[in-house]
Amino acid sequence: MLGEKMRKHDVNVWMINTGWTGGPFGTGNRIKLSYTRAMITAALNGVLDKVAYKTYGQFKLAIPESVPGVPDEILEPRNTWADAAAYDAMSNDLAGQFLKNFEKYAAKADPRSWPPRRPADPPFCLYNYRFLRSFINLVKGLPGQAAPFVYPPFSVPLRMQILDGKLTSQAIKDQLAEQTTALKALGKKAPHLAAILVGNDGASETYVASKVKSCAEIGYNSTLLRFEDTISEKHLLDHIIMLNENPDIDGILVQLPFPGTSMRNW
Repeated sequence: MLGEKMRKHDVNVWMINTGWTGGPFGTGNRIKLSYTRAMITAALNGVLDKVAYKTYGQFKLAIPESVPGVPDEILEPRNTWADAAAYDAMSNDLAGQFLKNFEKYAAKADPRSWPPRRPADPPFCLYNYRFLRSFINLVKGLPGQAAPFVYPPFSVPLRMQILDGKLTSQAIKDQLAEQTTALKALGKKAPHLAAILVGNDGASETYVASKVKSCAEIGYNSTLLRFEDTISEKHLLDHIIMLNENPDIDGILVQLPFPGTSMRNW
């Protein structure tokens, strides 16, 4: 019902922290009432329609970078915790609880709602529909966008706007880097990409190199396997099967096209 009214009237949703900040209960402190009032005032008088935003955490919330009368450092919850790794771990746990709870209502949920992660999915596995939803919510949180503080289950239509590709790409990388850091803080391994490159095609080398570089930027592991263009199809398939059976490998990139004609039907 709330989602329907949001879509019908094209409204913004503001989530104001009136509770705890600076750490888990017993460690931090309750946020000052004067800060809460300043946030509400800024939302009501339109000030927050004119400030820059950045997308934050698994919930894809758009957080203002500044609010009159509120210290910038408390606007991003993670910055208020002395132990950032502990914050990441608790944030991931909370996100998992939301997903688990959502499963009880999934059968009756609006198809436009963000599907919860299936139990068999590895953590942070980006299926196409999840990547698209993440991308849309990231775009909504970029500076100049309407609909701040959009929570994923509410599908608010985007307004037409020219996007800055580099800015959007960096926002996605920043989000993935946060997720990887949180994963490592929980004692789990970072995702591992294996890339296969056959021959020395310039365009293919550039593309694969960019993927290896991106893995390093977000904290993923990567392995690049290079083969001469004389490799047989059977030999190449043996390597792919070996990678597929390796529990340490989470994704395989086989760069196409292959040089020559021996494997042109791939």
